[in-house]
Amino acid sequence: MHRVDVGVFNDVLGLGMNEIASMARSKHRCQAFGTPRRRGQQWEYLQFVKGEWKDDFLDGTLGVWKQSPEHSEGLQRMVDAFNFTDRAANMAAFRQHVLPLLSQRSMWAESQDMQEVLQQVNDLKLALSGIRVEVYAGEAPVVVGSDYPVTIEIYNAGGEERELTFKHESIDTVLTVVAGQNISFEVSMKAEKEPSNPFWLRQPHDGWLYAMDVKRDVGVPFKPDAQVDYMIKMDGQWVLGKTTLHRRWNDRSVGQIEAPMAFVQSVTFTPKVRSKVVRNGEVVSIDVLVKAFEDIESMDMVVGHPIEVQLLTAEWPQSLAAGQERSVTLSFKTEGLIDPTAITFAAEVKGAHSHMMQTAIDYEHIPYVLIHENAQVNIIPLDIDFDPTKRILYVEGSGDEVDDALEELGYQVFRTNLNDLSADQLLSFDAIITGIRAFNRNDDLAANAGALEKYVDSGGKLIVQYNTTYDLKVEQIGPYPLTLSRNRVTDEHSAVEVLEPKHPVFNSPNEINTEDWEGWVQERGLYFAGEWDRKYTPLISWHDKGEEPALGGLIVAKKSEGHVVYTGISFFRQLPAGVTGAYKLMVNLIEY
Repeated sequence: MHRVDVGVFNDVLGLGMNEIASMARSKHRCQAFGTPRRRGQQWEYLQFVKGEWKDDFLDGTLGVWKQSPEHSEGLQRMVDAFNFTDRAANMAAFRQHVLPLLSQRSMWAESQDMQEVLQQVNDLKLALSGIRVEVYAGEAPVVVGSDYPVTIEIYNAGGEERELTFKHESIDTVLTVVAGQNISFEVSMKAEKEPSNPFWLRQPHDGWLYAMDVKRDVGVPFKPDAQVDYMIKMDGQWVLGKTTLHRRWNDRSVGQIEAPMAFVQSVTFTPKVRSKVVRNGEVVSIDVLVKAFEDIESMDMVVGHPIEVQLLTAEWPQSLAAGQERSVTLSFKTEGLIDPTAITFAAEVKGAHSHMMQTAIDYEHIPYVLIHENAQVNIIPLDIDFDPTKRILYVEGSGDEVDDALEELGYQVFRTNLNDLSADQLLSFDAIITGIRAFNRNDDLAANAGALEKYVDSGGKLIVQYNTTYDLKVEQIGPYPLTLSRNRVTDEHSAVEVLEPKHPVFNSPNEINTEDWEGWVQERGLYFAGEWDRKYTPLISWHDKGEEPALGGLIVAKKSEGHVVYTGISFFRQLPAGVTGAYKLMVNLIEY
């Protein structure tokens, strides 16, 4: 067993390694992983599994420069002489201590090591040259296949005149930039032929496997936008530089903003919901947001659907200005639909076919990602009994779409703050459902835990979706003792054992059968109850391969005149995906 101090202080960065780790963990915001910075000595333990034991587990691991003592010493002499305020002096030290050694290439046995050294030398020269090249477009997304303006900006922060050569299909020129000079010029570039997408989503994926170029792409976190190469003449030799094309604009509140390029079709169609459950003969509607990315004088709308889906009304816009959005309500009904299908959206604009919906992942702490998918709404026929007069209060947690799904189904869903409701007003709701991680995030919920217990005592129904073991805002969830675990079932195909087959949850108003546990997505559930008071009744058992059965995924208890439910079932994934069995089970919980 190796013992490693991960709290070592780094003088260059001015931070301890464990401080950096805390900052990195806190960036994992969707999982509520924010943590205070830790400082000082902190031990971690590594188990020896395979290989040759060494007192220091990094013994024998050398960086490419240390493989050659002579080169390592030359680089160290340059580092020792480094001057943080004098680039010219650093360039002189580089010429003196490092460059003369590069002819001794036999010091590296492997050709890839030599290639790495030469790349590092090139990058050092580039950094010491004082030249900065930036190539950027404006803020607006660029329509695929179009010509768009790009600015090339060159700044010489060094003390010597530099000659730059660009060899690019859109930029083919030679420039001389004197010391301290900043020049810029504009060129026209041709946009990509396909809209922006992460490379692993450019082709449909089969289950857990993504379709991609295995040799080229596996292990790559992302693929940069187009790069512009340039060469700088230094000491009679060429130094290669690369700059990535990006968007750049100014925000009056934030200042300069930089983001990856965004290539889009002329118009996008973004439905409010990805899946819609429908009952035979029922008239339902979906809202579709139509957005233009260039001026559109006319477009021919194409809505695809099977004969079992009858479109009733929709007023599609005929023209739109660039950046303009219109919300369209499409109403339809199904007759005789048995299997899931889809309604697709597309338009012919200026001879091009636009058929995408768009999602932007845009947060300050992670890179901007634009995702394009085929614009469609999955239509799932659902033979289900429920009472549309039921009133549901949904208490928000960290954010999910369960409330929207129940509202789309036909329930009356309210999202009123608990602080604004009296005891009598709470009793007007047939069920209160807490969103995922609500007891981790919602202060108002924690402050009104006593009011919820009185609600249950008076005949109310409380359904608590999963919470995590970390940072609970209450000492106890529910009226009876209950502890949470990290138990989960990650295989969405895992077998389900119903422990109480005659329980109303599995029989009324809808019968839950074997088929209802099929077609689930991503997982069964997570953060199940670990231990609970005997007043709770566990209803299901399931487990991943090779693991012990987990019983805490769905437990129910009666208290006075009401009922309380704790469930780790991932309804927040299943309902938006249109999983019929999950809908039936949630309806049964609401009407239990």
